[in-house]
Amino acid sequence: MCLCASLFVSAKASALDAIDSQLLLAEKVVSSDSQQFQRFIRTIESNRDSLNQKQTTQLNLLKARHTLFEGDHIRAQQQLHQLLGVTQDPTHTFEARSQLVLSFGLTRQWLQGLQYAEKAMQDLPQVNDNRIKNRGMAILGLFFNQLGLYYLGTDYADKILANSPNARQICTAKALKAEAGAYQQSLAPDAPLMTQAISACQATNENIVLTGLFLIQANQFIAREQPELALQILNRHRQQLSQVSYPDMLVDFYHTLSQAYFRLGFLNQARSAANRAVTIGSDLVHANHAFKQSFYTLYQIELMAQNKLLALEHLQRYTDTETTTELTDAEKQLALALGQFSNSEKSTQIEHLNQQNELLKLQQQLSAKQAWNNRIFSIIFASVTLVLIIGLYRLSAAHKKASLAAITDPLTACYNRRFIVTQGRGLLKLNRKRQTPMAIILLDIDHFKKINDVHGHPIGDRVLIEVANACKKVARSNDLFGRMGGEEFALVLAGCSEGQALQIAELCRQAITRVALMANEPEVAVTASLGVATTANGGYDFDSLLAAADKAMYLAKTRGRNQVQGFKPPQHKDGTSILPEQITSQAH
Repeated sequence: MCLCASLFVSAKASALDAIDSQLLLAEKVVSSDSQQFQRFIRTIESNRDSLNQKQTTQLNLLKARHTLFEGDHIRAQQQLHQLLGVTQDPTHTFEARSQLVLSFGLTRQWLQGLQYAEKAMQDLPQVNDNRIKNRGMAILGLFFNQLGLYYLGTDYADKILANSPNARQICTAKALKAEAGAYQQSLAPDAPLMTQAISACQATNENIVLTGLFLIQANQFIAREQPELALQILNRHRQQLSQVSYPDMLVDFYHTLSQAYFRLGFLNQARSAANRAVTIGSDLVHANHAFKQSFYTLYQIELMAQNKLLALEHLQRYTDTETTTELTDAEKQLALALGQFSNSEKSTQIEHLNQQNELLKLQQQLSAKQAWNNRIFSIIFASVTLVLIIGLYRLSAAHKKASLAAITDPLTACYNRRFIVTQGRGLLKLNRKRQTPMAIILLDIDHFKKINDVHGHPIGDRVLIEVANACKKVARSNDLFGRMGGEEFALVLAGCSEGQALQIAELCRQAITRVALMANEPEVAVTASLGVATTANGGYDFDSLLAAADKAMYLAKTRGRNQVQGFKPPQHKDGTSILPEQITSQAH
């Protein structure tokens, strides 16, 4: 009998050890291999009846962590709150609270995150398992990095490295320090600390942390006006990055990819990547920053492609994606001040409990009055909500109107000088890297002052409108056409040779000669002088190219008006052309 009993106990202990091993294996892949994790969990759950209380809690914690990595923060938070309601173990409590901090940080719920960060910090001294302690400190470090408190993020990373970390925790700690350095802009994208963090995480196959590091690198290169290096990183690791099962991070990846393509002038690829980010982000419970910014990228793309209505739709989506969970940097600092997590946590907690007791007494004494107050509050809340909805609608409409007004000429409804100059410089910069030809056509309406003097300013305004309409019909879909001021207009043509530019300019000239009939004023003869300059003879500097087009336009004026002239640059002694930008640089 004793032998049977001992065998039974031994078998049970062996089964528990096997479950512990399975739990450890599942924990190792919870953030790196979703399918393998699910297989381990199914194996463990098939023996659920054999699990003790500690193992059951560990299993539920792992499942909550996996739910969080899948991006379902609401369900993960519910699972973690349920665990906090049943467990008394300080280690499990610390782990659940730290996971809540992670979830609230990722969903930008800073105040809730600070509340649980404070509680997790109180739990830390009671946690004896270095593995769990280091994991929790990593989450706290990540949360403080998100708040912009990089010195705290770095401090927790150093604590991890000093607390006998395993290989995965070394990866996490180095990644925290690299992230803090990158966002403080004191660390270059290819600095040793960044490359060391990547190497440490590659050794442990931490795909989510690696993805975060690659995205930080790519964004740093984009911020430094090196989008080609960002694209190299993203394409080099694209298969690995796109296989990450964490939706928030996938949205970040495709948004960053769209930014790199956009900065390089690859509009179709940028549009495709941004749309992919929007598609994935639409399923997120909480819209993240990259999801929202993808709409702004699409707005910029369609604006450059002359799709104004579609551009405004994306701008509206960008505006509408504002969420109550997003706080400004100032509000984050306010949230931190409200959190007041310091060395006096315990006294604060006791004071909080005393306040709760007082509130309970007051509620018992004033229940009837409270009910009345609740009804009043509901009425006020409904009224305020209605006012806010109306206000937000008006603000959104005003924002859309202001956004369009900021880039268009109010009379002709074409782009204004500021937009043409800004976008033109950007296009030239992008096309210079790709060595793609560009051209600028500058046109000036002939004898416009005489039209105003003889026929009056209303007719002059009508002529300006019709000239703009005529040229917009000639322009290609990806060209930029705008009024530079007075009777002068400009057309910026990407991917356009000198021959094509001269042909488009001639079509504009012919269309302008028919403006009088369109303006219902046959007696008003309208013509224009047009100057054409290309990057082949004017260089890739916007101001120089515009000046070259202006010289060509002046030549058209002096040769009798109503004609097109191309820019002819001066030449070196050897017969090669001197570009305007070379003249400018020599002058300086």
